Amino acid sequence: MEKSKTHLVFPLFVLAIYGLLLASRLISREMLSYGGNYYLSLIVIQLLIFAVPAALFCRTKEIGYAAKLNFRLFAPSTVGIILLSALLLIAASWLIRLTQLVASGAETAAFTLYGSFSPGSVTNAGDAIYITLAFAVIPAVTEEFLYRGLLFTEYANAGYGWAVTTFLSSLLFAMMHFSTTGFPIYFVGGLVFSGLTYVSRSVIPAMLAHFLFNFYSLFGEGYVLKVMGKADNLILVLFLFGIFFLLFLIGYLSEGERINAVSGVLDVETPAYVEERKKVYPKRSDRLRHAAEALFSPFFLLCVVTYLVVVFMFRN
Repeated sequence: MEKSKTHLVFPLFVLAIYGLLLASRLISREMLSYGGNYYLSLIVIQLLIFAVPAALFCRTKEIGYAAKLNFRLFAPSTVGIILLSALLLIAASWLIRLTQLVASGAETAAFTLYGSFSPGSVTNAGDAIYITLAFAVIPAVTEEFLYRGLLFTEYANAGYGWAVTTFLSSLLFAMMHFSTTGFPIYFVGGLVFSGLTYVSRSVIPAMLAHFLFNFYSLFGEGYVLKVMGKADNLILVLFLFGIFFLLFLIGYLSEGERINAVSGVLDVETPAYVEERKKVYPKRSDRLRHAAEALFSPFFLLCVVTYLVVVFMFRN
C-alpha cells in the first residue's frame, strides 16, 4: 500500500474498531448473560469486533499478504524475553499504579476490558477458564494481531520506519481501552510488545507476553493494589518497585540485543520488513515528513479526538 493510502486507510480501519467497541457498551451484562454464558457472549463479541474486520481487511490485500504478518513460530531462545516482557510490564504497572495512588490518595479502578466489561467472581474451575479465555486469551490474540500484525505490516511496508510504526501502534492500542488511569500502562505495553515483535520476528511472542500480563491483571493485580493501599511508606515501596522495573528492563534490553544479533548473523528476516529492506532509506528530512504525515493523518487525529471525548464523558 502506498504511503498516501496507508496513513489514511489504516487509521480509518482502527476508527471503525473503536466505533464497534463503543457500540458494544450499549450491551448490558444482563443482555450478555441472557439465555447463556456471559463470558462466552463476550468472547463472540470480541471476535466480531476484531477478528471479522481483520479477516475482511486481509481479504482486500494482494496474494501472499499473510506471509508478511509476522504470524509464525518463534525460536525456543525467545522464551526468556517473552517472560521478561511480561515481568517488565507488570513492574511498570506497579510503578504507575503506585504513582497514581501517591498522587491522588485513592486506589485506581478495578480491572475492566475496554473500559466497559468486567469479570465476575470466580466460584469454580469453569468460571476461571471462561474468565481467562474472555479477558486474557482472546484480547491478547486479537489485539496483537491487529496492532503488531496488521499495523506493523501496513506501515512498515509503506516505509514509515520502526520508530513511527511503534509509536502509532502503542498509542492507538492504549487509546482503544478508553481508560485514563490505564492509558500509561497500555502505552508502555504497546512499546514492550512492539520491541518483542521486532526482535523475535514473530507476533506470537507478543501474544504470549500479552496473555501473561492479562492473566496477572485478572488474578494478581487486586492483591498488589491491596498491599499498596496498606503500605505505611509508599515512597519506599515505590523505590523497591523501581528497582524491579530497572532489573527487568535491563534483562529485556539485553535479551533483545542478543536475539537481534543472532538473527543478524543468521540473516533471519522479519516478514513485515522484507520489502522495506529492499528500498533505499529516505533522507532525514523525508523521514520527518513521513512521520508528520502519519501523525497528522485526519483519521488518526479523529481516533485521538474520539478517545478524548469518550474518557471525558465517562471519566473511567
